[in-house]
Amino acid sequence: MKRIRQSEKEKGGGNLLTAIVTIIIFLVMISLHEFGHFIVAKFVGVKVLEFAIGMGPAIVKWKGKETQYSLRILPVGGYCQLDGENEKTDDERAFCNQKWWKRFLVIVASGISFVDFISSCFP
Repeated sequence: MKRIRQSEKEKGGGNLLTAIVTIIIFLVMISLHEFGHFIVAKFVGVKVLEFAIGMGPAIVKWKGKETQYSLRILPVGGYCQLDGENEKTDDERAFCNQKWWKRFLVIVASGISFVDFISSCFP
């Protein structure tokens, strides 16, 4: 049998593909994590100010009824900004003014959505 040697140029292409696939997988995982917070917050009546995929300056953003949605330039994160998450406010729908069990559900929802995704991919 003959040995076939890959050129250095061909070997390098796999590294770029691996990096791109890794970033995409990471972005999907973060999106599911943040979507878990988002959907449960909406379900229990917490006001969501912004739902963003990615970090840095927004590429695209649009406003729903009360939530701003955005897709950002760096595919390395995301966030779900809840009203009253970091500061006190008088709004009854703010995260800080919710009952303990609603706050608990919003916090743990991200882990549950991620576990559901993983279990559906690897039965």
